[in-house]
Amino acid sequence: MQAMSTLRVNKCWRYWPSAAEKVLVLPNYGGTLRVRHDTEFNTDTYTLRQLFLTRDSSSLRKSKSSPSPQPSSGTDTVACNSSDSSASASTTAEGFAVYHYQFHAWPDHGTPSDPSCVLNFMCEISNRQVNLRYPISQPFILLSAPSRYLSSYILEHLCSSALAETLPDSGPIVVHCSAGIGRTGTFIVIDMLINYIKRVGLQCDIDISRTVQAVREQRSGMVQTETQYRFIYKAVQSYVSTLSQLLQLRNRKRNVYHDLHPLYTLQGIIGLWERAIVGVTPATRICGTN
Repeated sequence: MQAMSTLRVNKCWRYWPSAAEKVLVLPNYGGTLRVRHDTEFNTDTYTLRQLFLTRDSSSLRKSKSSPSPQPSSGTDTVACNSSDSSASASTTAEGFAVYHYQFHAWPDHGTPSDPSCVLNFMCEISNRQVNLRYPISQPFILLSAPSRYLSSYILEHLCSSALAETLPDSGPIVVHCSAGIGRTGTFIVIDMLINYIKRVGLQCDIDISRTVQAVREQRSGMVQTETQYRFIYKAVQSYVSTLSQLLQLRNRKRNVYHDLHPLYTLQGIIGLWERAIVGVTPATRICGTN
């Protein structure tokens, strides 16, 4: 959630290789780590890099004989998919893929002017997680490719509370900014609340104030400013309103078609924001002091 610098002040050390560098070697983190740059994709608000992380076999043998401190991931948002690889012809290593998202549109100590870019970003990360857990041949971003659909079986289980238990683990998500409390805390709280709504449904009560207090018990200062606190309300309200509208659209289409078009189901479940329609009164009641 951090640009590399703000007003010519360095805010983050680049711990990944550029496309030109291809490989970055990081010594003294429990053994030599090699970060390989595979692909990079840029949008107006974020950059997605696919990296591959390996540790030299000599380091692996050393770590087995004597425990050593593990590296701090430090990635903006990370989804890890375990696999095996070879670091070089002479060095065998175990490694895993890292999907590294760098969000550019969130100013330091502030918030984006519109929550839609953050919600779109969260939707992309959620899609990536599900796709890693349950690989499919077609992409999840259907608004950019409306002729490609998912099976109704997958769609019906996207909001299931048992999803994490029934699908293979795709690895953790790690979030950071500069200080690790302002933008990071705001992002985490919004993500927690949205996941709760997905799991329980729109007919639920959510308490933003208590959720913020809960994350502050784990790390002091999470959600740093009043502006960021208010932004949580705006983001959740936008999510609930959009989801309500899309679910109404799905129900109307159900009366027309015998077999529901998967696009509407996917929109209703995970909230693709580009076709948001305002003016819907949501059933979800948001608690807390704004």
